[in-house]
Amino acid sequence: MAVRALKEIGKRLGKKDWDFSKDPCSGEGNWSLPNARKGFESYVTCDCSLDQNSTCHVVSIALKAENFTGHVPPEFAKLRHLKSLDLSRNYFNGSIPFQWAKMELADLSFMGNRLSGRFPDVITRITTLVNLSLEGNQFSGPIPSEIGRLVNLQKFVLSSNAFTGDLPVAFAKLTSLTDLRISDNNITGKIPDFISSWKQIEKLHMQGCSLTGPIPASISSLTSLNDLRISDLMGGGSTFPPLSNMKSMKVLILRSCLLHGEIPEYVGDMKILKNLDLSFNNLTGEIPASFVQLKKVDFLYLTGNRLTGRIPQWILERSKNVDISYNNFLYEKATTIECPRGSVNLVESYSSSANKIGRVHPCMKQDFPCSVPKNQQHYSLHINCGGKEVNVDNKTTYEADLEPGGASMF
Repeated sequence: MAVRALKEIGKRLGKKDWDFSKDPCSGEGNWSLPNARKGFESYVTCDCSLDQNSTCHVVSIALKAENFTGHVPPEFAKLRHLKSLDLSRNYFNGSIPFQWAKMELADLSFMGNRLSGRFPDVITRITTLVNLSLEGNQFSGPIPSEIGRLVNLQKFVLSSNAFTGDLPVAFAKLTSLTDLRISDNNITGKIPDFISSWKQIEKLHMQGCSLTGPIPASISSLTSLNDLRISDLMGGGSTFPPLSNMKSMKVLILRSCLLHGEIPEYVGDMKILKNLDLSFNNLTGEIPASFVQLKKVDFLYLTGNRLTGRIPQWILERSKNVDISYNNFLYEKATTIECPRGSVNLVESYSSSANKIGRVHPCMKQDFPCSVPKNQQHYSLHINCGGKEVNVDNKTTYEADLEPGGASMF
């Protein structure tokens, strides 16, 4: 029966490299491509442990980046023992077939396709799901309250769609979540207090939505968090959220979250932190002394706040991936210091005509010429978009920027 279903699926997809002269569970033929190029996968996996190793069933299929188009084949539902299905990075359109409602999938990924319409009702009926990714499609409308049926979900990725409305209260029932990503949608309303129900969550992404702050104090109970990304909040300002219990934090991005007040000292105690971005808030005071413990942080962005005081020496000695520009840092004594280069951005916070320029750190100011030739009539702004050096018409040279996190990232 499984072979018949695979033939129907292969015919509908136009997949001609499945060799039906070989048993898909025999380990022979081209049912698995171990040397596939990066991002491309094509394999069928079987479980032959049933009935004292006498019966094999197809339990896993991955068909990633195979350029499939059209509708998703309903025939996958005929594979009654299928537990994992990955159809990422194809061009499937429409929605998910209603025939799938009785499947017992644990893992399902449609990341990077062209599926559209409302959140598929059929998904809310596959209550065995543990890992679900619908990222990078064209789904729209509100997320239905029936999502609360999926109580086994651990990984739930909805980023980069066009979902709208508030997060339904039914999300509070998803108490097994370890990874939730809803970034790049049009989800509105306040960040709900019920996030405290997700006691096991490790990764929480809410970037680029239309959510309203503040970040609720109940977030303090999520002690397993190691990757928190929230940005572009609407509404009124708030102080820094209570995150002192999160000792395993590796990525902390609170960018444009309307935060005011001082940065808490405990942020510097997050000793395995690799990425810290608190840019474009209204934070004041000095960089906490505890930040000296963050010498191993890979990315440090404090751009666009109202931070004051001296720039710590350890920041001045860094060679990459720091941006503390557009703050109010000062310095008190003249020293001979070589300003950082590369992807460290300490400059362009002040023009050379700024008031009290003598109190501004030399690495924080740059001379912006205000005079131009009298016959100058046209002006140009050339933006570096990353990549190798390019020369256009022997007039404009775009500098190479091949560094991860380099200038072209902003």
